[in-house]
Amino acid sequence: MKASGLSKGALYWHFPGKLDVYREVMRHQIDALHERHTFLFRTNRYLTAKEMFDVVGTTLLEHIAKDDESRLLWLDLFVVAQRGDSRSRTLAREIFNALLEGEPYSRSSSLREKLEYDAGEGEEEDRLAGIKIFFCGLLIGLGLTMSLDTAKKQWSSYLRMAFRERGAA
Repeated sequence: MKASGLSKGALYWHFPGKLDVYREVMRHQIDALHERHTFLFRTNRYLTAKEMFDVVGTTLLEHIAKDDESRLLWLDLFVVAQRGDSRSRTLAREIFNALLEGEPYSRSSSLREKLEYDAGEGEEEDRLAGIKIFFCGLLIGLGLTMSLDTAKKQWSSYLRMAFRERGAA
């Protein structure tokens, strides 16, 4: 509060509660990532789902690794989702889903549409769940148990496994 120069009263004049403040801060985080992705996806509109997830994940890992405040915000999001009430868990899902949707991805087709096409009927939700779980683990470990380079290598390795050809072992 001191760094912003705002009093609690002024802050809550604009936001009804803490979760609303948190949502707005995270929206700015996601908007910054979307701006980076928009440029990347405009230059190559025909990325596969695997390539899009690789760009999104790598960009987020790099963003979080270079900014301690961002890393703390994302870690707090996981903690809030785990121990919070239903509104907190809903907010965490909303924020994570917003990362995978929006302007950068709607230019060619959404990540979800590409995932449905690449995964095959009925498999896309399982694959998306696995991707989210693995990525959350990377975000939690980044800076604690692994370097940025290790996290990026693990992300690429996981995506190769997750997007193996249908019918391949």
